[in-house]
Amino acid sequence: MVTSYVGLGSNLGDRERTIRRAFDELARTPGIFDAACSSLYFSEPWGYAEQPPFVNAVARLSTELGPIELYCALRRIEGL
Repeated sequence: MVTSYVGLGSNLGDRERTIRRAFDELARTPGIFDAACSSLYFSEPWGYAEQPPFVNAVARLSTELGPIELYCALRRIEGL
């Protein structure tokens, strides 16, 4: 079991709902335990500034998933 930190961010649609839904999906993923989410933070885009502001958060979780399994779970959630 290891502790992992995952950055969450969205700047499209209902940004706050997207972050909360992504965290909920992450917390329900088999092999992930004790997930916690930071507060939501709002930030302006950097680099390509012609886009909406971001909502960001960080999830802390304990997992028995290996790096590739966790990556695949994150990609699945990103596609929802």
